[in-house]
Amino acid sequence: MKFFLRKRKKTQKVKNSEEKYEDRNPNHWTYNNDPMLNMDPIFTDDPNAKKISIEDITRQLNKKHLEAEDNSDSENVLIKEKLKNIKKNIGQADNQPKKTEGVLGSIIDNARKNTQSIQNHILETDPVIAKLQKIEELRKSGGVDADLYTDVEKIKNNTISYSQRAKEFLEQNSMKPVESELERVRRLSQRVQNEREELNKQNKVKSNSKVSKEKEVEPKRNIFLAVSKSQMQNNSIKDEVKQKLLKLKEIKFQNIEDEVEKTIQEIDSKIFYNESMKEEFFEEKLKEFDKLLKENTKPNRKPELIKPRRLQNKKK
Repeated sequence: MKFFLRKRKKTQKVKNSEEKYEDRNPNHWTYNNDPMLNMDPIFTDDPNAKKISIEDITRQLNKKHLEAEDNSDSENVLIKEKLKNIKKNIGQADNQPKKTEGVLGSIIDNARKNTQSIQNHILETDPVIAKLQKIEELRKSGGVDADLYTDVEKIKNNTISYSQRAKEFLEQNSMKPVESELERVRRLSQRVQNEREELNKQNKVKSNSKVSKEKEVEPKRNIFLAVSKSQMQNNSIKDEVKQKLLKLKEIKFQNIEDEVEKTIQEIDSKIFYNESMKEEFFEEKLKEFDKLLKENTKPNRKPELIKPRRLQNKKK
């Protein structure tokens, strides 16, 4: 039994190898694409060679091709008709929706009616949505309506241009630049200086008006009481000295204010590399100002504002 089984196995192996070999090496006479080359060859020695000509063979092949094309054309026509029917049915809702009975059916019907009424109301009231609806319908049907075109000239005449609107928006909503500490100090000092100049002008006007009034309102002199020329000269010199003193006062006040403003500006704009330098600077300034305050608030201090008076004291 074993001997027969071995023989069968060997024969099966040989058959399998032959089949594999045939699959690997196809016959060179077979051509899948060309039917003319797949025909059996007819030699001139063959008695049937005169009966069949090449023209007959081509006619037979052409007939087969035409029949196959006719079948394919009929299939294509059927497919086109089916596609047309499918396209017609696409996007078309049922005109008569299926009625559902019961409580759920009544709820659905009421909801449909409400939505339909809302849509109709919107189309009647809102011209933009009505226009869009019309455009959609014409896009599906392929029609044209002159009412859908907009007149650009009317829009230009009745509305403001985009550049103008952008300019107004920027003017209203533009962010102001962030002001640094130094710029803020300069701005405030300039404002204080302008205010001070205005006050000085007002004071000058007041002083001039007072002097003019004093000159105008002179006491009524008695005719019998004569005044000498020397006395008149002394009075004029006296008025001149007073005016000079007032001028000195204004100049001194202005110099003091300028100095104070400059020192404040220097303190605000000074940059320190560390906290120790900052503390040291402010401590020195405190000592300096304390010393000045003590000297100026002494009860027996010497006045140093008016130089002529000081010289006069020295002469004495």
